[in-house]
Parts: sequence; C-alpha cells; structure tokens
Amino acid sequence: MTAQQRELLIYNGNEYHLASEPFNQYIYKNKIDLRLEVPITSLWRGYYGHWEITDNKLYLTKIEGQGVIRNQEKYKAGRLALRKKCRAGLITPQQNGHLLKELENACLEKIKLSLKSLFNTRKKVHASWYTGNIIAPYGKLVQYIHIGYASVYERQLIFQIEDGVLLNVVDQETPPEA
Repeated sequence: MTAQQRELLIYNGNEYHLASEPFNQYIYKNKIDLRLEVPITSLWRGYYGHWEITDNKLYLTKIEGQGVIRNQEKYKAGRLALRKKCRAGLITPQQNGHLLKELENACLEKIKLSLKSLFNTRKKVHASWYTGNIIAPYGKLVQYIHIGYASVYERQLIFQIEDGVLLNVVDQETPPEA
C-alpha cells in the first residue's frame, strides 16, 4: 500500500496531519453502506476530512470524496416486499436471492461527500460517534516508509477522545521501535 494522505486537524491554532481515521467509526456505527471511489493510490479510504478540537470537543469541519451510498429506506422497503412475495409463494427463494442482488444495486445512489450530504448542515459537526485515540505525528520526519501511516516523525500527539469529547492529550517522542 502507498503512503496515505493524512487528514487535517486544527488544535490550539496549529495544524496536524493525522495517522487516524475518525470518520470510519461514523460509517461503522451507523451501518452505512458507503462505497467510495479511490481517486489516487495515496487515498485508499476515498475521502479527506478536516477536523478541529474546540472547547474540548472533536468536530468534523469538512469532508470531501465521492462514491455511492445505499438508500437504506428504499432498500428496506424493497427487501420487505420481496420477503412477503417469497412467503406467499409468488417467487422462489432462488428468485428472491437474485432479485435481492438487483435491489441492492438499484438502491445505490451517487454521493459527493460533504457536511450537507451526510449531516444535512453546512456547519461543523460534533463527532459524538468517535471514541478512541487520534494520533497526530509532527516534527522532523525521521524515517519515510512508503506504506499507510507508517512514516516516523520526531514526536506525536495522542488525543484521547470519548464520545467526541477530548479527555486527554499526550505529547510524546515517537518510540524508537515505531
């Protein structure tokens, strides 16, 4: 895998580039069937996010990318209709499986990622879905590694977040074994 473009985080007026992907938790926790285009090999996740920590809260301030997303309401209604037809004997289980695949494809809609398309707002969004550590390497590049986020920098900030709230920030030298 190619070294990846890092998302941007503003903290205390400084810019940091992340070795973490907080938006992925939103996709996972909300069971969103989002299939993003990979425009270049250095952006396998298919999107680029801008973040900020203000008043001890993590916010998504901008997101860019494109792909397709499953229209969940349309999919659930179609799946229910197929289930009823199958139970009534109007279609066989084999036909149901084939029609279900067709339904999945029919429910995919193009999406251009933005705060508006995902959250129906143009304002920053509190990342209340995110719990975990966000790692932001900084300082001099000690070792370039052409894979993922493996390059080593002098120092790193570790933001400990719970439900989108900053609990602690650890500023440390990057461990020598990193």
